[in-house]
Amino acid sequence: MISVFVLALAGLLLCRVPADAFMVTDKMGREVEITPPVRRAVLLSLYEFIPVLNLWDRVAGVNRWAYKSEALADFPRVKSIPSVGTGDQVNVEALMALNPDLVISWTYKPEVVDFLAARGLKVIAIYPDSIDELFENLRMCGTLFSEKKAKQTRSSPRWRMCSNS
Repeated sequence: MISVFVLALAGLLLCRVPADAFMVTDKMGREVEITPPVRRAVLLSLYEFIPVLNLWDRVAGVNRWAYKSEALADFPRVKSIPSVGTGDQVNVEALMALNPDLVISWTYKPEVVDFLAARGLKVIAIYPDSIDELFENLRMCGTLFSEKKAKQTRSSPRWRMCSNS
């Protein structure tokens, strides 16, 4: 009886969600647990937010289209961030070698999102359909990458963004 109790207690301790973690419900309706601040991310989308949120030291990889983005034309530093392919043709080996805490991807290839998630990566799929959703994505990234905002988020541990509902 005591061994059953000890095993149950050990299971509860091993399975508990960190106090700093919160859930993001992405555009595909998947719930992804994130513990901010994110230290290493691969941005298959939203790479235009790198200079806006000063994420230069937090982004480990980008979509190759980031190198041609007009929004990043004044930021040649983006070319120093390794490319992992595109949103629909991801170089999985290159992405996995970067050991990201988080991957932010588009939803137009859900099989890519599912494939990456099945390999243990935390993937948030986005597709802003409006200016409001784009701003919601900006706020989400601000929270995910910010030390200060990560502490503020503890009081609101659930983040529902851009769901299809």
